[in-house]
Amino acid sequence: TQLVPAGLYKLQEDNKNEIQEKTEEEKKIVPFEQLSKLESWLHYSPNILKCGKTTYGAPVVKEGATEEETEKAKKEMEAADPNEERLKPLSKDLPTSNWPNSWTIKVVGDTLITKDE
Repeated sequence: TQLVPAGLYKLQEDNKNEIQEKTEEEKKIVPFEQLSKLESWLHYSPNILKCGKTTYGAPVVKEGATEEETEKAKKEMEAADPNEERLKPLSKDLPTSNWPNSWTIKVVGDTLITKDE
């Protein structure tokens, strides 16, 4: 699992499964006091599918299957185990059975916020 602060990356417009870094003008650095909130952290890596991989394998079809049958099998496979959205905030993760949240954040070190004058 790789986590990144919100505001640094975006999804590619032509392929929502690929991530690209935002330009300097687009970047929004999350203030320190916001980093202790789950909404400020995003999943960078793709989710792990039920098959244990992050990408789908070739669909299982009978020998000599048409292209339409192969495409249908691929769509069924993806529907049975859909990808989660990339750059999903931690706050959208489903809670575990014993905890109200899937994540906890602990702030350590100096928490004094200084301002440049």
